[in-house]
Amino acid sequence: MATNTAQILIGKSHPYDGGITNLTYSLYLSENSNPAWRLTPFNDTQNKKEFVWIPTLEHMLEDALLMIGLYVIQDKDLLESYNSLQTKKDTNRLSLYEDFKAEELNALREITKKVKFDGKLLISVFNGSTILRQLLVLKNYQMNVEVCVSQFVNEQSIWTNQREKHGSLGNSL
Repeated sequence: MATNTAQILIGKSHPYDGGITNLTYSLYLSENSNPAWRLTPFNDTQNKKEFVWIPTLEHMLEDALLMIGLYVIQDKDLLESYNSLQTKKDTNRLSLYEDFKAEELNALREITKKVKFDGKLLISVFNGSTILRQLLVLKNYQMNVEVCVSQFVNEQSIWTNQREKHGSLGNSL
């Protein structure tokens, strides 16, 4: 059973307040035996497609940013490079290890780092997510981003049958 370990909401920055408005897409990372990013439109009446990528383990977060650059921002330079490499008919579902060479993906990631995006990405990263160790790469991108990580967890353990609490709520209440 796959577990969602991260979520990226794609929308606009509010000009005066924090958070995010005008959500257009969501991107979910499911992990366990086979990780996958699933990009879905918020408003399916626009006849937009859903995309699923099996990312690389080493660059899982950057693979999500590449998806956003291609399918949401639709950057011209990035699309041109991607289309010159892609020969697969069904590009709604890709396995990056199988469908691309490592140097091709690295070249696409370098282009993605230069992509400007006036919108905003709100990235929620849950405990145990692979991308927790990859967050520093966000400094290399020109996208507006807000990152939320788990600060406090209160859950029932199936192993000990006890309620376990981790972290702190501090003065947030």
